[in-house]
Amino acid sequence: MKRFLFFTFLTWLVIASPTYAAEPFPTVENLHHNLHVTLNPDRRSISVKDEITLIGKGLVSFRLSSPMVLMEMFVNGRKSSPMARQDEFVFALPKDDQPHKIVLIYTGQFKNLETYLQQPRKYRGFIDAQGSFLSGATGWYPRFNAKHFTYSLSVKTPALHRAIAPGTLVEESTTKGVYHAIFKVDHPIDEIPLFAGPYQVREKFVDGIRVRTYFHATLNGLEGDYLDTTAQYLKRFSQQISKYPYSAFHIISSPLPVGYGYPYLTYMGANVLRLPFIKHTSLGHEVLHNWWGNGVWVDYDKGNWAEGLTTYMADYAFAKDRGEVQAKEKRLNWLRDYSALPKERDKAVTSFISKTHTASQVVGYNKVAFIFHMLKKKIGEEAFTKGIQRFWRDKQFTQASWKDLQFAFEQESELSLNRFFSQWLNQPGAPKLKIGKLTTNPDGSSYKTSLEILQSGKAYQLSVPISLDKQSFTAELRGASTTLSFNTPRKPEFVAIDPNYDIFRHLAEGETPPILRDVTLATQTKVMILNKDAAFKASAVQLAERMLDTKPQLASGTTSLVNERPYLVIGTNQDIAEFLAQNSSLTPPTQLIKGTSAAWATKPKNGSSIVIIKAEDTKALKDLLRPLPHYGRRSYVVFQGAKAVSKGVWPATANSALKQKIQ
Repeated sequence: MKRFLFFTFLTWLVIASPTYAAEPFPTVENLHHNLHVTLNPDRRSISVKDEITLIGKGLVSFRLSSPMVLMEMFVNGRKSSPMARQDEFVFALPKDDQPHKIVLIYTGQFKNLETYLQQPRKYRGFIDAQGSFLSGATGWYPRFNAKHFTYSLSVKTPALHRAIAPGTLVEESTTKGVYHAIFKVDHPIDEIPLFAGPYQVREKFVDGIRVRTYFHATLNGLEGDYLDTTAQYLKRFSQQISKYPYSAFHIISSPLPVGYGYPYLTYMGANVLRLPFIKHTSLGHEVLHNWWGNGVWVDYDKGNWAEGLTTYMADYAFAKDRGEVQAKEKRLNWLRDYSALPKERDKAVTSFISKTHTASQVVGYNKVAFIFHMLKKKIGEEAFTKGIQRFWRDKQFTQASWKDLQFAFEQESELSLNRFFSQWLNQPGAPKLKIGKLTTNPDGSSYKTSLEILQSGKAYQLSVPISLDKQSFTAELRGASTTLSFNTPRKPEFVAIDPNYDIFRHLAEGETPPILRDVTLATQTKVMILNKDAAFKASAVQLAERMLDTKPQLASGTTSLVNERPYLVIGTNQDIAEFLAQNSSLTPPTQLIKGTSAAWATKPKNGSSIVIIKAEDTKALKDLLRPLPHYGRRSYVVFQGAKAVSKGVWPATANSALKQKIQ
């Protein structure tokens, strides 16, 4: 299963022929590939002999996608000519339950890296002297009607290249200018990606697990840190869940600016691997996917739980390792993302399949991770950890759904969790809380505070943290209005509901200063480009396309805001100065320091959110194309070239609907 940027799904097609049009071809069983591959980067070619064993009967189909060309086929030792239509082939097997042997011999030639980068969705893979990548989506190996299979892969490349695939490395040699490696997978798997490149290889063993880096020479010196950090992750997650389920973990550098995760390995851009924070964030996320998603498979028809659980046990846990302040900031960032999500883009958790845009990440990653945070608080850390371990024991190398997770946590906590999971998974939305009536009066030698908490919209059952000055309480909410009473030795000055952001909820007014994502996630954002220079305008359109989660809608012929919808305003320093002079309600922020460019979010009173981007010139604007889209959670960011030199979030107000001073 491939993650982080996209997933691969295999679709089985039925030939629309009068002979066998209506009935789908039967599923084959016990499918095993024995692949012999020769990869030639200079010629961009691949040659394959696949010795297949399977159990099936009657008509059987497989797909071998373009640009692969089938040269010969043998069925049980006899040469066969399958019926072909485009990239699907159909042949007949005897109607018995015996294993059958099919041999396919085929070749193919792929595009080089430069061509792939121009249209990656079209070509889906490449063979190049800088590196080669063939995902299952390329159809480089025959795909039968079977969800999972096993395989052995023998691959040869020129001696300067190294080839890698998921699996146990059982043999490796270099002889007469040819590198040869054999990988085997004896457990069920759903895809065979193939990688190769002019790699330098370093390795270490961690409790019998082979950890390797396959790095381009430009990454020389980084291998040791990546090996050591991976070893720490393997030990950490093995202690939390169970023994690592595979024999190896490989980190492969890519000439692409990507980050993909598969069983046994991760494939990351060389420029990505150079970033100092990657080994402390994304690397651990990909290691953990070997338990969640690769070790236990997702039942996609019922929603993807794996990305959120991995986000919680990796990304959030790493923040928590740094301290409670960082963990609180992570939760607040998730809530800010959700506050920026338009209502029409909010979906039920069970509808999330994979990340297709930022809006889907807000639900499938952030909200799901927050659900696990609330679950741990509800059932306790010990029951949560045992539930995770039970889930792994019960479902390893099988498909699992949210119901399976619920069952595991219920068994270990001895609590009914049906209401909890139902309210968080099966409907979009989140609680909307505010303080209602609030009084404090003397009560003998203490003070009695009466607090009403209101829920607008659908009422959730919640365990809500409440703070009276420095004293903490927890209260149960079960309806639209709940009145609570607290006794304290002194008269409290402040009351705060969920002060540390432990509940997934709508942030109250005053808790949500404007951020860039308020505009980039909106569906009705208008893009106003103030400069008429053709090169500047072209770069501005490109930047808008990268920043917005939907197709940009260009405003024309005006520099005056009709502030009933969000705006993204882009111009030179002079353009923006004139624009601000015409729109007096938009005062420039005083916190920005000098740079070649800057972006900031603002929200006029009774208006929609606005993001303003100013740049010295076209070059300064182009410098923003790569970095700026990654700062959606910030209220402002200042750049010197492509480097952010200042960034932050506008301060929240002292009072809000969930924090009030007691009179």
